[in-house]
Amino acid sequence: MLEETKKHGEIRNLLDMLKTKDEGIRKNVIRNLKSKENADKLLNDMMSFDSDSLTKGLAIWCIGEITRNDGFSNLQEFAHHGEKHIRIGTVRTLEYIGDMERSVGELVSISIEDESNIVRNCASYVLSKIARKEGVDRLSTYLDSEREETRIRGAEALGNLKDTDAIPHLEKALVRDSEDVKIAVIEALGKLGDKKAIAPLLYCLDHENTRIIRMIVQALGEIEHEDAVEPLISLLEDDNSMVKGLAVWALGSIGSPKAVKELNSLLLYEKEPLLKKTVIWALGEIGDNIVLEGLIESLYDDDPEVRKEAADALAKLEDKRAVLELLRALNHDDLGVKKVAADALGKLGEDIAIKYIRPMLSHGDPHVKRASIRALGMIGEKKVVYDLIRHLYEEDKETKKCAIWAIGEVGDPTGIGDLKRLLSHEDATIRGETVKALGKIGGDEIRDVIQEARDDEDMWVRKYAEEALKRLNESN
Repeated sequence: MLEETKKHGEIRNLLDMLKTKDEGIRKNVIRNLKSKENADKLLNDMMSFDSDSLTKGLAIWCIGEITRNDGFSNLQEFAHHGEKHIRIGTVRTLEYIGDMERSVGELVSISIEDESNIVRNCASYVLSKIARKEGVDRLSTYLDSEREETRIRGAEALGNLKDTDAIPHLEKALVRDSEDVKIAVIEALGKLGDKKAIAPLLYCLDHENTRIIRMIVQALGEIEHEDAVEPLISLLEDDNSMVKGLAVWALGSIGSPKAVKELNSLLLYEKEPLLKKTVIWALGEIGDNIVLEGLIESLYDDDPEVRKEAADALAKLEDKRAVLELLRALNHDDLGVKKVAADALGKLGEDIAIKYIRPMLSHGDPHVKRASIRALGMIGEKKVVYDLIRHLYEEDKETKKCAIWAIGEVGDPTGIGDLKRLLSHEDATIRGETVKALGKIGGDEIRDVIQEARDDEDMWVRKYAEEALKRLNESN
């Protein structure tokens, strides 16, 4: 009995690790479960005694992954369970039951009828993996439903399938249907991300409803194709600030140099901070050095968010003149300017920046100090490791964590001894950061230390230890 209870505890811990969005960790957990004797029986037991619906849902999904067949006589019951996590687990299991006709029918039905948007999206995702073409054929029929809500859900599901065969069906609905259905169709066309979706979207760009226009602009940005650049440039003079801002974002997402002149002009005359920040981001994404002067001026803007965006954009340009300006900014009176300059220099990775960043490590403001530590970590030169080690002994936990991260990024074994002392720190986040940093440094000595961290009382420290060991094993 005690042995079985222990096994249930191990299974429960593995299911807890599945709650991450990291697919690498999830695959590792599934492999671990498959290696355990009678794992499917233990998972079935958890369905009976565990009260947490999310854990039950994960158990259902894992049974499907492990057994690659139904595994349940009451799958239909689970598909309509009152708890959405259990329904999600059932949806994931439908990928493996071996009865394609049954799976597709259930998934299409759930994609339209389930009350939870998350469950519907999950059903569409699984459907896209096992029967994309058949899914398009079946779901497109819902665009002709008498119920508006059903037509909306049909459009959403078609967008989630990521199949361009859905475009003609969506185009018809875009022309003929109500405003709310149009919104759903536009979002779906954007998700498809294909050039073929641009023409129907542009056809409706002169719609009198501003909400429709905003959604079209957003969809064009998601598609990221040159054919949309000129129409989007024309919207930079729109009276609606939200339409204008979305057009700027879309142009930045597309990254076309054709938009640089108009965006740079907008940057010089725009006063509203949020729009100005978006313009700077877009120019950074496009990466044309012709905009350097405007970005340098924005580095000293009154708004801190504008300054940060300008510093990031300057770093993306990788221009020597940008480096010199960021170095000058380290000596600016404003602490905010110092911080964003240090961050940007770290992203640039320029050796010359080390000379100017080092004095900032003793700055009185903790934000500037942390930014400087991060910058040295991003530059990654081994000669800065001693500068970073002394910050492991800071009282301020956030500064200590910055130093741990930076030493890991540098990857020099000099700091191993100092890092190992932190594995007994009372704060679990400190221990977790330390495990991650040691994993990046690597080596046989590190492997033994990380093995011990797998028994840490904190779930996330154990998770980071598993990740670090996996990375070490793959590097050998």
